[in-house]
Amino acid sequence: MPDKPLENFPEIKFEVESANEKREIAIELSNKLGLSIPNFDFECSIDDDPEEVAINLRNYLEIPIEEQFKWKKEDYASLNNWKSILEQNGIFVFQFSGIAPSEIRGYSIDKRPLPVIGINTGDSPKARNFSIFHELVHIASGTGGVCNMESRDKKIERFCDAVAGNFLIPPNHLLNESLVKENDSMV
Repeated sequence: MPDKPLENFPEIKFEVESANEKREIAIELSNKLGLSIPNFDFECSIDDDPEEVAINLRNYLEIPIEEQFKWKKEDYASLNNWKSILEQNGIFVFQFSGIAPSEIRGYSIDKRPLPVIGINTGDSPKARNFSIFHELVHIASGTGGVCNMESRDKKIERFCDAVAGNFLIPPNHLLNESLVKENDSMV
C-alpha cells in the first residue's frame, strides 16, 4: 500500500470493514446452527527460519508438493484449490475488485476464530496465490493488517515474502527441476 494512512483510502477501509462484518455474520450463523468452526492454530515468529516455517505450514495444511504440482497447468485451479484448503482450515479468503493492485494487493484480519485474507482480483492468479500465503504468514505470526511498506516493519514484510516464496516453490524441489539443473550459469 502506498505511504498514506488507511483513512486516505476509503475503498480499502470499506473492503476491510466489510470483510470483518462478513466474518462476524459467519461466526454468528455458525453458532446459531450449531456448526463447528475449524480452528486455525498454526503459529510462527518473524525470528523463525522462513524455509522451516514453510515446511511446517505445508505439513500443517497436509498438502504435499506433488499435489500442488498437479495444479500448475491451470492458474485458476491452483488459486481455487488454495482458497478451498485454507477455508477448510478455518480461514476466510475473500477476493475484492475495484481497487488497483498498486494501492493494495491483499490484507489480513488476524482474529480468531475465522481469520480473514483478502486478495485483489486485479492481480494475476499466480500473484494472488503469493498474496494468500504472504497474508497467511501475517496471521500465523500475529502481524495481520493492511500493509503500508513505509510504516510497517520491513523485517515482517520480508519474512512473510520469504515464507510465501518457500511455501509455493520449496528450494529443494526447485533445485531438482530439470530447467534449473540444466542451467550452467548457476554453477
